[in-house]
Amino acid sequence: MHKTSTKVLISGFLLILFASICFSIYLYMQLNASISIGKGHYLAMDSNTNGAYNMEIYEDHSVKIFLDKVYVEGTLEHEQTQYTDTYYIQTQDKRYFMSINHDTISVPVEINGNLVSLVFKFVSNVPFTQIDLPQK
Repeated sequence: MHKTSTKVLISGFLLILFASICFSIYLYMQLNASISIGKGHYLAMDSNTNGAYNMEIYEDHSVKIFLDKVYVEGTLEHEQTQYTDTYYIQTQDKRYFMSINHDTISVPVEINGNLVSLVFKFVSNVPFTQIDLPQK
């Protein structure tokens, strides 16, 4: 009886150890599954107009969101607290907060008087274009 209870205790301990290691790996993957915002080209589709909005982030942290004209032009800013990371685009008169999900970036933008939440996906780490588009 003594050998059986020792085997049960060892088996239970190993099972708990294995479960805690698996849970730790799961938590690590969840916490590190966020998108890295940086230099590059991002794309968002507008289902109403079938237009593809572009968001470009340059090495100097300047940001442009455009389609046929520039809708937002500013600087990518980052604030970090003990519990959260907040990213936003700072323009001369407004601050556009960015919602970061696993593989998308959502930015609410005012387009033709309407507030539209554009959901961008990363396309390339090289900005698509550096042409001067018509301003707002």
